[in-house]
Amino acid sequence: MAFIERETKGRGVDAVLDMVGGDYVTRDLSVLAPEGRHVSIAVQGGRMANVDLWLLMRKRLILTGSTLRHRSLSDKARLVRAVEEKIWPWLNDGKFKPLI
Repeated sequence: MAFIERETKGRGVDAVLDMVGGDYVTRDLSVLAPEGRHVSIAVQGGRMANVDLWLLMRKRLILTGSTLRHRSLSDKARLVRAVEEKIWPWLNDGKFKPLI
């Protein structure tokens, strides 16, 4: 947490892409900036999480999730193309900096 606080000068991050779930969700929500977005894409650490609803409301956070598991191959291909078109340019131009 201290790393994110330092890197964002106390602001927090705009988005968390969570592949763990479980107890990580609480920590993820705490590092989000106001109006930040938490996206769960896997549940390797467990599918259940305790969520502080007051934190969620106070920061106006968005908590959502998705999985590719039950999508068709054509739908998965469409999503890959969208990432290549819309996300990769941000990474290449340095406009998007993932903090891992």
